[in-house]
Amino acid sequence: MIEKDIPIQYYDEKHVKIGEYIHPCSGPRIHVESTAKIENFKLLPEFYYDSTKKVYMLVGLVGDSMDQSYKDLNKI
Repeated sequence: MIEKDIPIQYYDEKHVKIGEYIHPCSGPRIHVESTAKIENFKLLPEFYYDSTKKVYMLVGLVGDSMDQSYKDLNKI
């Protein structure tokens, strides 16, 4: 998806629009206008369990470095 250069837009306070699809977002902050401009994307090495929704989450981060602080998602 990153290499496809898909447009990214703010949709509303709880969603972003990536191409034609509307995705839930905990707080849309748009810093790039397309997926091709995303740099240093990394998937975290483990799944996280959300006990309120009873689902496992696959989480990715964008940035130059990744220290151990990612282990507490509330601090990201």
